[in-house]
Amino acid sequence: MASSTPRSDAAAVARHLDGPGAAALRAFLEQQRWFAAKSRRLETVRVEDWAALRAEPPLVLLLVRADEDRYYVPVALGHPPADAHRVIGPLGAETLFDAHWEPDFGHCLLEAITSRRTLPAARGAFHCAPVEPWDSPSWDELEQAPATPHSGEQSNTSIFFDRRLILKSIRRLQPGLNPDFEMTRMLTARGFAHVPRLAGWAEYAGEGETTTVVLLQQFVANQGDGWTHTLARLGRLCDGIDAGVAPPADVEQRVMILAADLLAEVHELGAVTGGLHAALASDASLPAFAPEPITRADAERWARGLVAELDRLSADLAAASARRPEGAASALRPLVEARARIERAADDLFLLAEGATHKIRCHGDYHLGQVLKTAESFVVIDFEGEPARPLEERRAKHCPLRDVAGMLRSFDYAVHASLAARPAGQHERLQPWLEAWERLAARAFLEGYMMAAGKSPVRLLPPSAEAVRRARAAFELEKACYELRYELNNRPDWISIPLAGISRILGTGTWP
Repeated sequence: MASSTPRSDAAAVARHLDGPGAAALRAFLEQQRWFAAKSRRLETVRVEDWAALRAEPPLVLLLVRADEDRYYVPVALGHPPADAHRVIGPLGAETLFDAHWEPDFGHCLLEAITSRRTLPAARGAFHCAPVEPWDSPSWDELEQAPATPHSGEQSNTSIFFDRRLILKSIRRLQPGLNPDFEMTRMLTARGFAHVPRLAGWAEYAGEGETTTVVLLQQFVANQGDGWTHTLARLGRLCDGIDAGVAPPADVEQRVMILAADLLAEVHELGAVTGGLHAALASDASLPAFAPEPITRADAERWARGLVAELDRLSADLAAASARRPEGAASALRPLVEARARIERAADDLFLLAEGATHKIRCHGDYHLGQVLKTAESFVVIDFEGEPARPLEERRAKHCPLRDVAGMLRSFDYAVHASLAARPAGQHERLQPWLEAWERLAARAFLEGYMMAAGKSPVRLLPPSAEAVRRARAAFELEKACYELRYELNNRPDWISIPLAGISRILGTGTWP
């Protein structure tokens, strides 16, 4: 059990970073992948609270306020790693650095979780807890397992325990239950096999609020995420096509043969997604997860959300036209002309208020990068939702077709990314093949999804296929408008992808 007051050496670290070391802490934050406000310089950085995880040499858990945002920043004092990106700065004769790269940090935090330690902080406390029973592997085995930080750049920071567990530090904090913790805890309790099993967590409690800071989850052996896996398989499909020969009239039948394995995997992904939604709808005793009938007020709110996304997009396009008239004007014109049709498509969401259809907790940011390809199936990860949206919105119940729409848009992006990876001279010949694959993939995904979602204890979809198609199209439009706004502000050369998606949905109707 931790002592009743924080240790003085940890206090010295906190005082330094809140005083003479604040500039070094600010510089450290600004260069991290998980730092959110990269477009502007930080004005203020201060240590909001801290606790000693270990006294000597000190490991200190910090909550840092950076302007209006708050971050979880564990720090160590001692011999720094070789990567200067992980270093904060000197303190006396030693160096402060990101504690994830201190060899003992992972094991110290694992021990705090498995022993249910409470770490007193200067103003609040960090509470650690395991999910029990846990016997695969035992905690004793894990304490001897190597702890290796993930070297890639992510929005959070992870440590691997011998490919058995992952300890994930949630960097940017918001008051309340983290959706990833909340969702994986519920799905673990329900025995849903297609998510990483939750093993433990740590949370900060102070001033009337509780904030999740650490998740401990089962490591899932995988062949890469769904995006990487799909691009590799589409690359093989392109390799098997003679790019110098015009596509035949029966191109879909040919693609069904050439990409049979990948289409079977997509069908399985649809079944996993439908099973996920059925599991999330399966416990009416939990208020945060109990399914609720979709009302006209829900449909009206979602329809307004689609129109609001269009308004934000139009404003961004207008601003971009002022900066780059040639590039943005061509994108603005068809959107302005299509506004009335998008508003009519938004009205299709009122179909969801018919037929006793239910809203449930959903993934919220669902695409190929949010699933891992395993030897036999897929595992769904990262339930935090779209990071830019408020926590209350990310925890809100929604129509599961919104997740479905996100995955279908991801298939569209995969096709364009695959085409962009080929020599320009092949694009015209390969495009019909890849578009045929996208149509087939959408059908396969939806077939698998409808079969599994149909096993939900409550109705998740409208009773008619036409109502499902039209409501799904409205959510696809919302996603494509969001994508177009993102591409305009970050990758202007990619705006043709969501623009083509919007045109297809509004033009000849969605497929399948």
